[in-house]
Amino acid sequence: MAKSKPPIKWRQQDKTKVSRYVQKFNTAITRLEKLNPDLVDTGVLPERLDVSEIRSQITTRADFNRFIKRVDRFFKPGAKDIVMAPSGYRMTRWGIKEAKLTERRINQQRVAFVEKMKISKAEQKALKLKPIDVFKEQQKVLNSDSPSKAQKWMNFLYTLERESGDNYYTNMSVQVQQSYIKALKNTFGDQSETLVNFIKDNEIKGTDILYAISKNDILDFEYLYSREDADAKLEMLTDYWLQIYAEIKRERDGDDINSGF
Repeated sequence: MAKSKPPIKWRQQDKTKVSRYVQKFNTAITRLEKLNPDLVDTGVLPERLDVSEIRSQITTRADFNRFIKRVDRFFKPGAKDIVMAPSGYRMTRWGIKEAKLTERRINQQRVAFVEKMKISKAEQKALKLKPIDVFKEQQKVLNSDSPSKAQKWMNFLYTLERESGDNYYTNMSVQVQQSYIKALKNTFGDQSETLVNFIKDNEIKGTDILYAISKNDILDFEYLYSREDADAKLEMLTDYWLQIYAEIKRERDGDDINSGF
């Protein structure tokens, strides 16, 4: 199992600094919006920051330092200029640079996570762990006919920022496994022991669980909590887990994980 980096120990001065940086950044965005009222809510200008959201994204001291440097870069000469991104859409010069930095970081993290967790090619595809191209995604979103495409683009950027945190992938895998085992126990009580032990004994990770769900939604959380006959449902779940584990094991043993990138 991939190890998490040591969690940040929040000091009062850290909390104060995050609040001050968020306020400084948001004040600058307000000025930009006043200078460019036609660009408000178009996805061209960066979104305002929220203190509680930023703090939830910061899990390590390195995450904290990256946030501070990211905001500092916004105040460098020319950073707020509106220019053309590689996608053909306008962004601030800062926004383009940050998107590229985040893309590079996430792609590196995905490769490292795949290697550490021995995630097969099929799982990589199902879990969307292939390399990303931020500006291709921007084209895809902003070329769509969706009336909320600008907001979808901003949501995508927000998701990337969360994903770029040091412990995002490790925590995601651990939390999914823990949540799934808890759901089994809550639904089936002591009867779930055999299946829970099967998941633990075979080191079925959170990524394996998400992959299995993507293959057959009978394994998902919604089905676990549905009001169907518990005995029949548990038997069906157990049978399918035996099948899907055999597939996962074959791919783990026979797949060259490095060739997926």
